[in-house]
Amino acid sequence: MNYKIAFFGTKPYDRESFESLNGKYGYEIKYFKGNLNADNVPLTKGMDAVCIFVNDPASIPFVSGTL
Repeated sequence: MNYKIAFFGTKPYDRESFESLNGKYGYEIKYFKGNLNADNVPLTKGMDAVCIFVNDPASIPFVSGTL
């Protein structure tokens, strides 16, 4: 199975590191500009995982879709 991972708020150096590591795993990675927020949550539909960074919300109501 090819896992799909959405990344939000990555910097160029983050992306370089993830791409280098992903060569070993072959995940399907999608990078989205900006931080995760209530308006772009739908972009994560169909993803197996979402990687967020320090300025992204991750409260229970937000991630459960009850926001």
